[in-house]
Amino acid sequence: MLIAIAAVGAGFWKITPNHRPFTLVDPSLSFPHTQEKISNAVLAILSLLFPAITIFAVAIVFVPGPSGLAWAPSKQTGQTLKRKLWEWNTGWLGLGLSLAISFFLTQGMKNLFGKPRPDLLSRCDPDYANQAEYAIANG
Repeated sequence: MLIAIAAVGAGFWKITPNHRPFTLVDPSLSFPHTQEKISNAVLAILSLLFPAITIFAVAIVFVPGPSGLAWAPSKQTGQTLKRKLWEWNTGWLGLGLSLAISFFLTQGMKNLFGKPRPDLLSRCDPDYANQAEYAIANG
């Protein structure tokens, strides 16, 4: 299921997105271009690595044994390890599902809405002298 959701999200790049007309004098597209505040490495650490380590630590340290009490000694260490591994697995599957659904929804909404970036004009640096040559008239 995780792979299917992520694959459909990745497949959205083949769909032609919604194109919206815009004008070179639109103030909502005239924001200055700035560098990314969060790098891709920091993004991966904060969204994938840190939650994965946290889930692992919680599953190994805080999941009690079959007695149900975290402080009670357990004689069934095999069962305890099995339960901890189960909790670790389900935690990581939940993390994977949340990331796959987030990717799916983000890619789908970008194609559905198709709005230009707020800093489009500063990124593209259009030729204002020849804007009449490339203008599209409605009607």
